Amino acid sequence: MSKGKYDKVDPCLLSSPKEGLRVTMPVGVNCPLKCKHCYQEGVARYSVDLGTNLNALAKMGESGVSKLYWDGAEPMTNRDIGLYLAVINHMKSKPGASPYLFERVSIATNGIFVNRERAEKLYAGGLRNIMVSLDGATPATHDYFRGLGSYEKAVRAIKILKDVKFDVRIGTTVWKEITKELEDIVKLGLEFGVNEIAFNWMQPIGEALNHQGLLVPNEHFQAVSEKVKAISARHGTRIKISFHRGGETNPDAACKGGVNIAYVSGEWVWPCSWISVVAPEFKSELSLKEHTLKEIIENDPTIQQFRETVDALGEDGACCPALCKVYNGAFKGPDPISAKGVHLANQKELI
Repeated sequence: MSKGKYDKVDPCLLSSPKEGLRVTMPVGVNCPLKCKHCYQEGVARYSVDLGTNLNALAKMGESGVSKLYWDGAEPMTNRDIGLYLAVINHMKSKPGASPYLFERVSIATNGIFVNRERAEKLYAGGLRNIMVSLDGATPATHDYFRGLGSYEKAVRAIKILKDVKFDVRIGTTVWKEITKELEDIVKLGLEFGVNEIAFNWMQPIGEALNHQGLLVPNEHFQAVSEKVKAISARHGTRIKISFHRGGETNPDAACKGGVNIAYVSGEWVWPCSWISVVAPEFKSELSLKEHTLKEIIENDPTIQQFRETVDALGEDGACCPALCKVYNGAFKGPDPISAKGVHLANQKELI
């Protein structure tokens, strides 16, 4: 990993696209796991209706979506993903289509429903990028966090996906026990030949509110960041290692939710997936049944209200409004995990 990854970082929990729009779209339900950090837990706003989702994809295509991320609950429970890919390929093949249109389509999965036949069909359909969650370097750690037997299935999925030639990212939530296993997870990634290890901080929302003893105190954030940086120095020439927000927040950066980032579920739009959980009232009034995604982002009264709220924050706007809402009870900063954040004022060494 380059040193720049640990210099000034974008406060957004999601990476902004260089071109077009980034959309997260839940397409799966009925996840059998009970992950102790799941921010989707109990949130009934998924759409697996084929017609509704195909319409949403069409409206995304008309709006120049460049990055599309399918998540859950568990997207591999949706048997229509192959059809979604066919529709995307058709839109990309149209004369005059932007080279950035659906440039990156990715699935986030726990891996338990991955088998070789399914993997080969998805690859043949044009899918190239899959993130598999691995929240422990051993079955004991991972299974405690996600469910009995899930480690073995996640590892099996990673091996199948790499054998089929997917670009595979391991997504790892940084929780209390795993701070001792960060390098072991990177070594597993090297053993499996994955393309990236992406570490993310466990946040106190969703199911995590029932397991707050597993949260790493924010006072240890910088120590974890430095530990990941050191691991990257040892292994970063062979594998990409990232820790989002692992550095000083860029004071010139601000929330891009409702600008070039959106969360689409069925016919409705939110500024981002995190806002859809912590402030679900910012659901669009306009529907994808009658409008394109771009029209909703630019003209919807509720989306614009969110943008006006964020833009009015001034210097405190260099933060993630969703995290500020979680920790501060309001969109106003300071950002809880940044150089200005009150929780980072007294950083402690990692035990």
